[in-house]
Amino acid sequence: MVTNVIVHTDGGGEMRAWDPTPDVPFRVEVEDRSPAPAVIPDLAPEVGGRGLAIVASVSDDWGSEQNPHGKTVWAEFDRDKRRTAAPDERNR
Repeated sequence: MVTNVIVHTDGGGEMRAWDPTPDVPFRVEVEDRSPAPAVIPDLAPEVGGRGLAIVASVSDDWGSEQNPHGKTVWAEFDRDKRRTAAPDERNR
C-alpha cells in the first residue's frame, strides 16, 4: 500500500496503524491525495500493478474510501481468525 502511494501518486501519503486489542483486527491505512480510485486491475501489466491484489490475498478485509482530499486504502488482519485456523490455512 505504501509502494502504491509512492509509485502512483504525487506528494506521497500518510500511513496509520491501529492495534487496539488482540480481539480486534489489526488495521493499516494509507491516505493519499489522489482522487483515482484504488482498484485491482483485471489484467496487471508485466511489471507492477499487483499491489492491491497482494493486499487482498494476505488481508482478511480491505477497501478504499474516497474523501474530499483524496482517498484512504485500508487493510485488516484478524488475529483471532488466524489463531484458530488450521495450520495449512494460516498462510493464505
